[in-house]
This record gives sequence, structure tokens and C-alpha cells, in this order.
Amino acid sequence: MITGKELIQWGFKPGKWFPGAIADAQRMEREGRSQDDIFAYLQTLLPVEMMPMTNALAFSVFLEPENDVERENLGLVVEAMDALLRTPTVVSGVVMPDACPAGTIPVGGVVAARNAIHPGFHSADICCSMAITVFKRNDDPKKILDAAFDVTHFGPGGRKDRRGWDMSRELAVRFKSNRFLSDIVPIGDSNMGTQGDGNHFLYVGHLRSTGHSVAKNAFRGGVDRG
Repeated sequence: MITGKELIQWGFKPGKWFPGAIADAQRMEREGRSQDDIFAYLQTLLPVEMMPMTNALAFSVFLEPENDVERENLGLVVEAMDALLRTPTVVSGVVMPDACPAGTIPVGGVVAARNAIHPGFHSADICCSMAITVFKRNDDPKKILDAAFDVTHFGPGGRKDRRGWDMSRELAVRFKSNRFLSDIVPIGDSNMGTQGDGNHFLYVGHLRSTGHSVAKNAFRGGVDRG
């Protein structure tokens, strides 16, 4: 049974409206409504003084929470993006599926600015990207995962086994000719094709819609991908 403690974990603040909100949440739960439906309904009950601050710039959110932790994450991301979109030079924004709070702009948050450069908007992951690969229906997810781990590397320090992953000759020349990068060519070589030590992941499973095997990868950008 949903309690006030759970509503607080979802990001709702207690007040005079809370008892009625808890009763409505419990009623909807008995009716078999999903937590996502309940969460969305409770947002419509928020008193005006508790409504999240809004901005004239609307932004799309492509992030669908499935549990309490993800709902809390979504609330923090939306709060951060709402504040960010008050910047006079920002003209649009969007929240992508891998979003999570981080510094000035959330990881997975994208904004467009006009007539301005905002160095702080690079967030914690420069050029961090996501990719998805769809395989055949009968492909074994374990084999896919084993194959992926055989050619990539997760965690700090870079790969120990190079196996031909060094930077291209052209890229190495550019590094060596740059006085800020000339000393880190070995670091660049060892980090080629790696996933980094942050929140990057490789998820293997099945698509609910078709049953096909799928691999979803969040990876670092820049020299890590060559």
C-alpha cells in the first residue's frame, strides 16, 4: 500500500493536500493503476505554491521512469533543465533517455543557445553518446554480451591488451604536433575503444515490442571512439 513516505521519495512535499493525495493514491493502487499513472495524477493535485517553476520555453522529455529511483532522477533532471532554460541566450532544450543530474546541465540534457558560448554547458560527459543494435529474434543475449566484452573495456585505466586499438597514424600525428597533447599519446592509445569509468553501460536484453535481442550502449566520445 502506497504511503506518505513513498510519496516523499517520489519527490512530493508534505502539506495540507497530503492526506487526500495518499487516499487517492491508495484508491488508484487498489484499482490496479500503475505507479506511473498514480505519479502523473498526483502531479495534477499539487497546490499552486508547490508547482515546479515553469519557463516560457517548453522542452521535451524522452525519459520514462519505471521505479521510485528513476522517478526521483526524473524530478531532479526536470528541475535542473527548467532552471537552465531560464538563461536568456538559451532558445530550446530536450531531455534524452540517459539523463541524470550533473553540474550545470544534466547528462542527457541538450540545449541550443543563440549568440553565446556557454563553457559550463559541457556537463560531465563530453560527446557521451548512446547507440542501440537490434539482432535476430533467436540471438542469445549472453553470447552478445560475451562478444561485446571481448572487444571493449569498462572501468578506469584504459585497456591493457591493445590488440590493434592504437590511434590512427593521422590522429597520432595531430596529437604529437599539439604541445598540450604530445605527452599523452600512450593514454590516447590505451583508451581507444573503451567505455570509461563513469555511468557508461552496455545493456543486453529483448525488445518488448518484437522480441528481438538488443544491445544498448552508452559510451564516451572523443578519442575513446576514435
